[in-house]
Amino acid sequence: MKKVLLTQTSNELVQIYSSTPCVRTIAKQPFLATNEIHQVMLQYVPDYSGHRTHILTAVDVSSKRLVNIWMAHAKAEPPNISKTYDMRIPISEDTIITK
Repeated sequence: MKKVLLTQTSNELVQIYSSTPCVRTIAKQPFLATNEIHQVMLQYVPDYSGHRTHILTAVDVSSKRLVNIWMAHAKAEPPNISKTYDMRIPISEDTIITK
């Protein structure tokens, strides 16, 4: 997932924050933002199935000023389980449970 960041003033030290641990920035450290367009790499690892809205914010580290905010709408599909296993669990020597 890529986000485009455009700052209003030049030379801000910016940190990206997320409303959920499912979305994290690849770079953990703040970066210097200029008046140019920047790409920020994000890692999306859902811990749910279905639709969710996540909020991402860019904050100036020195002044704690909100530089930008985004709403990301995400859909996570349940995993495709393709293997099954037969198990035999002996409870005692004369009783065996088979599932």
